[in-house]
Amino acid sequence: MYPPRRTPAITLPVTARLGHLGEAVELFRKNQLVPAWNSTCEAIIARPFHPEAWLLLAEIAQAALQPELSRDCFARVRELTPKWKKLQQFGKSSPPKGRARIELPPLPQALQCNPPFSSIPVRSRG
Repeated sequence: MYPPRRTPAITLPVTARLGHLGEAVELFRKNQLVPAWNSTCEAIIARPFHPEAWLLLAEIAQAALQPELSRDCFARVRELTPKWKKLQQFGKSSPPKGRARIELPPLPQALQCNPPFSSIPVRSRG
């Protein structure tokens, strides 16, 4: 038999690290919701079209027992990528039980979209 093959660690180039969610996901897994929220917001500021980050914000808000905020973040994902299959999975999950509500910081001004994306006219190609 051959010895197990080790895959060398991959170092991401700077451009690939912009908006990377690794730290935010790790914080979320450790149930550090406020740091995970802040890290995810920073990722979206670095990379504005970031549906995965908006979905992570919705999950963090849901875990923090803030359903209104979770719905708003989820709506943003739906506006960015209406046919994304991950959206169907999120709606089926329920918030954790037996946990106290955690106050999350407000979305940074750079992430607040007034008017919402759906009201912005899209120029057709044709």
